Amino acid sequence: MVQVCVALKNTGEHRAAYVGSVTCVGLLNVLPDWPESDIEKLVFINGTGMLYSSIREMICNITSRGPHFMLTLPSQSFVEMYQSRKTTTSEAVSLGSAVVA
Repeated sequence: MVQVCVALKNTGEHRAAYVGSVTCVGLLNVLPDWPESDIEKLVFINGTGMLYSSIREMICNITSRGPHFMLTLPSQSFVEMYQSRKTTTSEAVSLGSAVVA
């Protein structure tokens, strides 16, 4: 299972046009012949990327119908997040959950 949450919020004195959060959960199956040593990396990087891109599209779709501009989140790669997760001892991100703000 992979879970991604994107939070839209005010920062400091800047008032955001849209505030809220979107959480997306994915249950992923990996082919049985996939190398066991690469499954965690595959699920973390690709699973998180798929869910984040779905959230990006959903936010675009919802905000395009509002009174303000259409909000487009930047594209995101989760390779560096995976690598930093592997190199840190105090893990801020677990395999089951990735938070993107």
